[in-house]
Amino acid sequence: MLKGRLVICDEDHLEFEALIGEAAICSTDDPGVVADAEILLASPRLAARAFHRMPSLRWIQSTWAGVDALVGAGIPESVTVTGVKGVFGVPMREFVFGHLLAHTQRIVDRAAARSWDYTPPARLEGSRLGILGTGSIGSELARTGKGLGLEVVGCSRSGALVDGFDTVFAVGDRFEFAADLDHLVCVLPGTPETAAIVDEALLGCLRPGATFINAGRGVNADLVAVTKALASGRLSLAVLDVLPVEPLPDGDPLWQVPGLIVTSHTAAWSRPSDIARVFVENLGRWRAGRPFGGVIDLERGY
Repeated sequence: MLKGRLVICDEDHLEFEALIGEAAICSTDDPGVVADAEILLASPRLAARAFHRMPSLRWIQSTWAGVDALVGAGIPESVTVTGVKGVFGVPMREFVFGHLLAHTQRIVDRAAARSWDYTPPARLEGSRLGILGTGSIGSELARTGKGLGLEVVGCSRSGALVDGFDTVFAVGDRFEFAADLDHLVCVLPGTPETAAIVDEALLGCLRPGATFINAGRGVNADLVAVTKALASGRLSLAVLDVLPVEPLPDGDPLWQVPGLIVTSHTAAWSRPSDIARVFVENLGRWRAGRPFGGVIDLERGY
């Protein structure tokens, strides 16, 4: 039987151990029974498989932003689950605005051009950006959008106003939120309430030729509705970083849909150094008896 207070169960476990500076039991998969382990640093998928083998477990620190695999996994109420907060805003803003700028400036078309083309680029400034999700990532996107001169509206469960947004709508008012958007970005978690929230009705509220980026969870978007919107011209671009089934098979028809870009879940890549910083901060809180940061409500899923 293995023994130890900290278990790291992740493909990057050796790098995590070096960054954290704590002796740990490390595994890329199931670490076996660890009778006195109180702390588990792991991806949600591996944590869901390993936690029941740790009878003394008190805290799970996820190494991913999404914790879908832990929802409904039977985590005891005595175990606190913390997520990764305040890490992914910067890479996500680079991802989102990189695609929006490339699209409005027609960068791909220009790169492929073999003759002179006077077609002017569009401009982001003055356009209307809607962000589904107003948490730390959504707020970072909103602040960046405002800095580029966009009108930024948000949509969240509560509809509470958040810094960086001009207006925030409650989910029940999502069609009013989506009305006349030039750009729609989804960074919502995956929950029963957010499943297929981007559907045909919501996309129908956008301005013709709008753009849609899903960097939240794959279940958030109705893919049939997205492909229909591309075919009709309601959407001029759809960027899907997340999909209901990953990885998307090589021969899947989605790869061939005009105007659709699949980015293979790379929008906000987890760097061990960033995750380790979050963990060490929470470890200090643990040892000082202070509340954790980034606690996950498993009933809500975020």
